[in-house]
Amino acid sequence: MFMANTQRTTGLTWIDNMRNMILAAIAALVLATLAYFAFQPASTPPAATSTASSAAQSSPPIAPRSGELTASTPPTTKPASDALRFQRLLIDPNSEANEVCLIFSAPLQSGERVRYADYVRLEPAVKVDVRIEEARLCLSGLSFGVEYQLELLAGLPAKDGLKLGDSVQLPISLGDRKPSVRLGAGFVLPMDNDEGLPVTTMNVDKLNLKLFRVGDRLLARMREDFVDERTMYSYDAERMAEDEGRLVWSGSMALNAQRNNAQTSLIPIKEAIGKREPGAYLLVAGDAADETAIASEDDYYDEERGRMAAQWIVQSDLGLTSLRGADGLSVVARSLRDATAQAGVRLTLIARNNDILGEASTDANGVARFPAGLLQGTGGMAAVMLMAYARDDFNFLDLRRAAFDLSDRGVEGRAPSGPVDAFLYTERGIYRPGETVHLTALARDAVAKSINNSTLILKLLRPNGQEARRYTLKAQGEGGAALDVPLPLTAARGGWEITAHTDPEAAPVGRVSFEVQDFVPQRLALTILDKPKVLAAGDAFSIPIEARFLYGAPAASLGGEGDLILETDPAPFPMHKGFRWGNEDEVFQGERVSLEVGETDAAGKTTVTGSVPSTIQSSHPLRADIALAVREPGGRATGEHVFVPVRVQPLALGLRPVFEGAAKQGADAGFELIAVDNNGTRVAQRGLEYRFIKDESTWQWHRRNNQWRYERVVRERELASGTLDVIADKPALLKQQVSWGSYRVMVRDPVSGANSALRFYGGWYGEATAERPDRLPIAADKAGYAPGETARLRIDSEFAGQALIVMANERVHEVRNVAVPAGGVDVEIPVRAEWGAGAYALVTLYRPMRDKLGHAPVRAVGVAWLGLNPLERTLKVAIDAPSKIAPRQKIDVPVTISGMTAGSKAAYVTLAAVDQGILQLTRFKTPAPQAHYLSKRQLGVGMRDDYGRLIRGLNAGGDDQGGDADGGKGLDVVPTRTVALFSGLVKLDKQGDAQGKAIIPLDVPDFQGELRLMAVAFDAEKMGSGDMRMTVRDPLVAELILPRFLAPSDEGRLTVLLHNVEGAAGAYTLKISASGTVSAVAPLPLDGGGAGGEGGATGSNLGTNQLRSPPLPNPLPPGEREQNTVLTERSIQLAAGAREVFTLPLRALDAGIGQVVMNLSGPAQADGKPFQVTRDWPIQVRPPQAVQSLDSTELLAAGQAVTLD
Repeated sequence: MFMANTQRTTGLTWIDNMRNMILAAIAALVLATLAYFAFQPASTPPAATSTASSAAQSSPPIAPRSGELTASTPPTTKPASDALRFQRLLIDPNSEANEVCLIFSAPLQSGERVRYADYVRLEPAVKVDVRIEEARLCLSGLSFGVEYQLELLAGLPAKDGLKLGDSVQLPISLGDRKPSVRLGAGFVLPMDNDEGLPVTTMNVDKLNLKLFRVGDRLLARMREDFVDERTMYSYDAERMAEDEGRLVWSGSMALNAQRNNAQTSLIPIKEAIGKREPGAYLLVAGDAADETAIASEDDYYDEERGRMAAQWIVQSDLGLTSLRGADGLSVVARSLRDATAQAGVRLTLIARNNDILGEASTDANGVARFPAGLLQGTGGMAAVMLMAYARDDFNFLDLRRAAFDLSDRGVEGRAPSGPVDAFLYTERGIYRPGETVHLTALARDAVAKSINNSTLILKLLRPNGQEARRYTLKAQGEGGAALDVPLPLTAARGGWEITAHTDPEAAPVGRVSFEVQDFVPQRLALTILDKPKVLAAGDAFSIPIEARFLYGAPAASLGGEGDLILETDPAPFPMHKGFRWGNEDEVFQGERVSLEVGETDAAGKTTVTGSVPSTIQSSHPLRADIALAVREPGGRATGEHVFVPVRVQPLALGLRPVFEGAAKQGADAGFELIAVDNNGTRVAQRGLEYRFIKDESTWQWHRRNNQWRYERVVRERELASGTLDVIADKPALLKQQVSWGSYRVMVRDPVSGANSALRFYGGWYGEATAERPDRLPIAADKAGYAPGETARLRIDSEFAGQALIVMANERVHEVRNVAVPAGGVDVEIPVRAEWGAGAYALVTLYRPMRDKLGHAPVRAVGVAWLGLNPLERTLKVAIDAPSKIAPRQKIDVPVTISGMTAGSKAAYVTLAAVDQGILQLTRFKTPAPQAHYLSKRQLGVGMRDDYGRLIRGLNAGGDDQGGDADGGKGLDVVPTRTVALFSGLVKLDKQGDAQGKAIIPLDVPDFQGELRLMAVAFDAEKMGSGDMRMTVRDPLVAELILPRFLAPSDEGRLTVLLHNVEGAAGAYTLKISASGTVSAVAPLPLDGGGAGGEGGATGSNLGTNQLRSPPLPNPLPPGEREQNTVLTERSIQLAAGAREVFTLPLRALDAGIGQVVMNLSGPAQADGKPFQVTRDWPIQVRPPQAVQSLDSTELLAAGQAVTLD
């Protein structure tokens, strides 16, 4: 019998919702049918009936908004037909805003160009605010219940220049405010609250009251957030008495109403409750003079009709705090009256199906724990409610509520890991199809110690998320292992990923991503030396940059380009997380501005100049995306970009919803509001204007082509407006009760014009308003600690209270209670090695409710990170390699590590040497396992309590107002070589207790550029990494820059770069020949003659002598293949530091592989040997046809084979 009574939940259940939607659909169908017949043309048109003035009848009427009263008084004389005409007066009787709107025959001038207040006279005189909205002139600031005489002065101008011909006089009155009843927030009524339950009424003389009780064992079956309901249909309350609870008291309460003034009274709720029993109470209150307060279910079509104020109540002295982490659920119970910990409180953990999952009792510190296994249930066995019983006291905590959002208190970081935490890294971030990914994996436990004999399952995932291949990787030493992952030649271009799993069906324990593209390595490094901190409209700016060749020489005499794109700043003030800035309905049209980039000087430096457009206007904080590039000799650009904030207003207003998703129907939608300057510093601002708007939709029928059609018309209805002040220390709170539908909240600073507006929705599916705890200032005395050290934690407080100190990361390590005197206290915290990377001090200060301190918070929360010093567990890695070498040789690279774990048996290292021009493409960072394992982690414990839902008395203070890229086979060869060397896992030779060394050979290929050497080392408990740059070049750098590929009969050009960086000055002989499927077009003299012609180009010590090439001649017939044709053979005089750049024609024959060979010889160098270099570049000639990909999916049984045709 008991279970049968628990099948229904309170409020609007899904059954009620379904009923409402079905009935609403039937009503809409009926209305549509009536509208069809109503709009059928009559044989004789009915006589027109209008309350508009005779002067307005000649103009098309402007439809009134839903719920508005329409009134009008004709002007004294009929104006001329070309004059602006007043049409009607609109008053919304359901709005809380004291506003009237006057409708004219033409749109008015928006902005501040016209002071419309000068054209308005009111008797009795009152100061009003004027708002223009198209053809509406709205006046706010009028008093309810007062009759005014309004005069509109002649000459009032419209947007198009028309003016009001004669003055208009008419009486106006807002009438009395609509009667309303509103119960307060919160549901926990402290035991020593003798004041009663606050109720706020407007124009209500008498209240009807009913009190229901729902038993404790039924609470788990109630829907989530039921305690936040603030309104309820009266028939739902009646059904509650029958299904879920019982009526324990009903009565009435007389009020001494003051017309049109809100007043707060106290309901003697303790007398109504009488003898307390475990469970929750529901109080519903309505205006006794309102017959709809006892409405029936037939009132479904009117969302307001039949709704009564409601408030859930639990009278208790128990305050509960829960902390849920990987180790289970920790619960702390304390007295609300004196804030002391309560021992012996019996706690019961309840599942959704009402089963008891477990029981525990609090210890002397008021703490009890439930193991993690009890929280793993799903469906009916999911833990949803915590019940607390102490002598004759009872309270509960809903575990379905979202945990506190403490993101504004520095709890960010990498998400907590499970028992296995894998760090995966590759030697670079981009690959070509057919290349090999060199992967290394480290497997560690929750405190970053190696897991020996571990096995990881690796999945190679394509850009579309499909699994391409699977590997099993066993640890090779101290939890580390290396694996070569070859990519197919037909690899799809895009982002690939490798994930590591201990269970292939479970979530990954580590991952690494990389790009697959047909890339060309960069040859330049571009550095932005400085940038503006912030820009304003019209500001001119300059940005110094520096370019250098990756082979070590300044990139002198090179041109560049740049542009600036203005766009909305997605995170203008990152210190204020969750706040949104500007009007969401405003779409900023970004502007692009070209920048001036001067030619680089002899040191490779230049300056970029430009200015921000002076005409930009936006409510949003903006940013300038400044893209800069310097063109290398082959014409390809190497770029960098930088973001610079652009501020249009001196002030920005931030709004942050305190609910997730949609606001809950019948509850308050809350928004936090702050004001900041252009640096993001919070400032105080007085007189901010706010408005709550509801968008109401109607359907307008019209006849077109002998067919009836309808269209949706959306009109605004103002629910509330006013002004408020914000302070710098704490956000202001704006709240508005909402029902179902679309809403906007708007705030504006009338002085600066700064404004923000957010759209939000209310509905059955909405989330209840979340509560953020007040902030408690706390701070640790150091940035990092060694295990066994003592940390000193400072707690600052203006009032005395009891502090709960919880040390936690992904689990709760320690819980203690500390008395805090007014002024604060220092607390000593032992630092423990089992914290791993560190732990958060989560400090909650509770103020005894017996201390009547007005606005002082009952509970405040502060967070401080106590990190273990990562240097204590970081290996020092030193790479002892030369800073510059010549290419085409083998070298031995010594790698030394120090600071090894005492007693460690082995340590390992990997070494990679990769072209910096490849790493720059993806901004690849040297792998750093110490940052992964030893850096700050995200707080993994969720905290919940109901201190923010305490019912406060009158003296407590009121609320503040206010898909895949193209795939296909890659090229067989490319002219640019990929230089990415990898050693694999190398065991270090121990040298003493704390040092190890390895000599790692590297075979450096034919390469001109910069290699980044990256070493990653680890032992059983420590890890570290290091890198260095190594320049690889000949004394005279000789490069050919070829097209990536050619098609048969294509004609292209190759660029010759000769840079005498540190070679001997003199004459050098250059010969370039082609063979295979490419050939010379014809022997051609170089344009320029004399010293710049064939056999005698002379350079300059200051930079580049850029030679122009003649146009290409007519090609030879297709298919004619030549072997070893000479593209050029000449003698070039090169001074020290000179750079020569010129182009040569190149022709493709038929498909296949071609080769271009350069031979360069010259005078004796510093070592006494003559200069001699031979280099070659392959190039592919392939048909110019698009890639075709054919996918076929078939189901294969075990042992079955399929042939792909």
